Amino acid sequence: MTRARFLIAAGLALALISAAVQAQTIAARGLDFTSFIRLERGMTEGQVISIAGRPDLLNDHGFVERATGSERRALAIRTYTYLPTDADPFTSTITLVGGQVTDIRRDQSFD
Repeated sequence: MTRARFLIAAGLALALISAAVQAQTIAARGLDFTSFIRLERGMTEGQVISIAGRPDLLNDHGFVERATGSERRALAIRTYTYLPTDADPFTSTITLVGGQVTDIRRDQSFD
């Protein structure tokens, strides 16, 4: 394995461990259904925060390179995760690329 691949793998492992530890130590705020249905693909990060509030977990996943004509841009990839609560047993995950929503998921927790 090349040194660069090793460093990438090690960084991803540390990020996953960090997220798991953080998930065990925070008090989940969750995301109610009314706020969830107001979210749309294409929204900005600021619009998401104004509707849904601060996420329970925020993960940075690095960058993706996009080319438009002769211009290349590196766009940050982030996920906002809102954990399940007693009142709302769903995990909501919002993926942002370059500061815009590209994916919205809501999965039920089965305890």
